[in-house]
Amino acid sequence: MLACSKFPKLLQTAVCVALVAVVCVGCGKPKQDPANQTPAQAPADGPESNETGAIEFRSTEQAQQVLAGLWLGQAVINEDTLKDLLSGMTEPEQQALVKESQTFASTQMAMEFSGDGSMETAVEITPVGAQPIQGQTFARWNVVKAQGNQVIVETTQQNENGEAVSTQTVYTVSADGNRIVMQANVASPLAQCEPMIYLDRQVDERFANAPDAPNGNVIR
Repeated sequence: MLACSKFPKLLQTAVCVALVAVVCVGCGKPKQDPANQTPAQAPADGPESNETGAIEFRSTEQAQQVLAGLWLGQAVINEDTLKDLLSGMTEPEQQALVKESQTFASTQMAMEFSGDGSMETAVEITPVGAQPIQGQTFARWNVVKAQGNQVIVETTQQNENGEAVSTQTVYTVSADGNRIVMQANVASPLAQCEPMIYLDRQVDERFANAPDAPNGNVIR
């Protein structure tokens, strides 16, 4: 377990909000049936669902509204595929892939898509046998395409030379709009193990139900 004080500010905030949500469940509220509970709620005027239950965006503006907020997530790989790959490798290759997979699986990420178009991302990775590596980036974001349950987000940030650099990332949005999944860009055999980052919407339970409460996803 990593010390909260060592996290980048955004990641620390997201973790603390998630902890508050856990602690506050049931505090001063009637106990709910877990089957009816959701960790957070997407905007009420959200996209429609098709007959399979998948989300269906009607516009890029709508997708932008759904993505706005604070998200906290973890890296995931397909363990069955990893086992199959390892079975056909030499021992040195196995050791290298296991080490890489464990390092990737240690990834924690927090992202905030702000309504003003700014974006902040914090990542912490713990390589096997080493100290955690932390990084934080700031960018501008905009949804350039929304089709079905997938959204393409273009982010623009400055490189070391002060030049604007744009990249595009595809996110798959869950049916309730409270989870987004992104494919990790891995250039190794690990890419065959479906490396993904799953991010869940975070809402501060201390403010979410207050009268006239602002967006609980906003960091203050």
